[in-house]
Amino acid sequence: MSNFAGDQEGTEFLIGQIAQTVGDYYVQLEQYEEACEEYQDALASYGQVLPSSADFSAAEQNRAIVNRTLDSLQSKLTPTSAPQHLVKLVQWLQHHFDQAIEAGWQAIDTLLAPEQEQLAFSLRSSMQFREGTKRAKLVEIDKTTVVLLIALTPEVNQEVQVLVQVHPHQGEILVPGGLELVLSSVDGEVLQTVQARTQDNFIQLKRFTCPIGEQFSLQLGRDDDNYTEQFEI
Repeated sequence: MSNFAGDQEGTEFLIGQIAQTVGDYYVQLEQYEEACEEYQDALASYGQVLPSSADFSAAEQNRAIVNRTLDSLQSKLTPTSAPQHLVKLVQWLQHHFDQAIEAGWQAIDTLLAPEQEQLAFSLRSSMQFREGTKRAKLVEIDKTTVVLLIALTPEVNQEVQVLVQVHPHQGEILVPGGLELVLSSVDGEVLQTVQARTQDNFIQLKRFTCPIGEQFSLQLGRDDDNYTEQFEI
């Protein structure tokens, strides 16, 4: 049975590589919608590779590359054809991470060094999130990769408290100066914003609370480059 499982995971990794290669080919042809479909298939296959597999590390690296490529393709797609990923955070609280994994959200210890993870929850305002549900995602802004982190803590009355931080990627010490993190309502109203200074090792929004079903967006921007993702509690 274990050999069968290993073979199956190896097959998923191979399928992911093939889909990624086909996606790269479509990018060269400037067929961006087809490329996005192949990249999504690649993410789904890489997500089936378990941590116990010998291919897990390579699958995670490829998945990060695919996610960065997908993000860069958004500017090449028309607003009507761009894929809209509504990340449903309530699934994280139910420990259902399939959609999160496909959208590039990973366990934070795969993206943050131990000292970064400790810093992320060392502030008094962040302590309650230490045991909550949290995921992180690589985002490339202005040719620099940063880690977007979201931590959730359920409260009474069907509400969820949310903490959002941005950290430098492993190997870096500071987030890029001028990097801006913006929280907006579903109607586009800016609710919060914070901008990195030249010596910030992370930035964060003030924690906020949302009822189940409420939507919001997060935007990262620096100079003329920006990244936006939609969420629903």
